[in-house]
Amino acid sequence: MRSRGRAQFRHSFGPSDLPNIAADFDRAAQLSREGPDNHVAKYVNGPASGKSLSDDPAAVAAANPLNYISGAAPPFLLFHGSADGLVSTSQTLVLHEALRAAGRRSRRHVLAA
Repeated sequence: MRSRGRAQFRHSFGPSDLPNIAADFDRAAQLSREGPDNHVAKYVNGPASGKSLSDDPAAVAAANPLNYISGAAPPFLLFHGSADGLVSTSQTLVLHEALRAAGRRSRRHVLAA
């Protein structure tokens, strides 16, 4: 995406660290993310695959946005709602910190919801 000659990135999917998608949620929420019916498993494996995230670690690694951060990444502006029940705000924090560690500009805002 380009605007006024500047590269931009729009990430509307939300999860940034797929292997740890529910790490900071309670145990019930973690269990709900482990099955093949969760939105991340369907994104990674395909909607009709019947696979959970733990069924194909290679597919999870290939789909994991953190594995694609490089020094060539454009600046990021991240927004996340504090009441998001599907994707923890820690996911944008992990992405923000990884971008900064790679020497990229990143701003992160958690919006009260």
